[in-house]
Amino acid sequence: MIGLVCSVIEETSGLVNHIKKRKFFRHSNIEIISGIISNKQVSLVISGVGKVNAAHATTFLVLKYRPEIIINFGIGGAFPDRGISIGDTAVADREIYADEGICLARGFSDMRFTGIPLLKTSNGKEIYNEIKFNKDLLCSVMNNLQKKGHPVKRGTFITVSTITATKDRADYLNKRYRPLCESMEGAAVAHVCLKHGVDCLEIRGISNFVGPRNRKSWDINAAVSSSEKAVLDILEGL
Repeated sequence: MIGLVCSVIEETSGLVNHIKKRKFFRHSNIEIISGIISNKQVSLVISGVGKVNAAHATTFLVLKYRPEIIINFGIGGAFPDRGISIGDTAVADREIYADEGICLARGFSDMRFTGIPLLKTSNGKEIYNEIKFNKDLLCSVMNNLQKKGHPVKRGTFITVSTITATKDRADYLNKRYRPLCESMEGAAVAHVCLKHGVDCLEIRGISNFVGPRNRKSWDINAAVSSSEKAVLDILEGL
């Protein structure tokens, strides 16, 4: 079984139409849609926005369905000058909690400064702010998407609690992490997956560039279409 996680229904309305033998239900305020895509059993959860909602929904998905892989998808903002355009597809090779840490007089330091990991894996590895994805799975997915003709780029994603909407903040995050993309849920989904030993992918359609907020320059429809098509092609190739 393949698990799918997105934050709001607007990110998945087209993909839902591809689910055969659909069943809809709710649990703990989570919307779940189960069925079949490309001869694979899928369960899609619509988590709500933010890290807590995403972690709650992903935990439910893991414990209820025991998926082989979870794909977190939706729209996201790309950082400028990363060789990616609005409407393209971004794939995470690692996720970083950009906010978790400590604010000192000299500025922000991440959880490593505190010496307290956010997670210890079953093999004893300490995870602070960075979660890496399965390289072999990523290579397979990237090859598949490129063969299908997707404008796609792979890189570092960051997860924030506050959407970046100023040039100063965008410049700071850009300098610190050199990220490709920003979202509000990705690291939380990856965290729960790592905790339970489930492979995770994160796919984002690019709706805008991170920086001063200008809704007129966004293309949400293109971003949603891009991420949904990528997920469908990934499911076909798994």
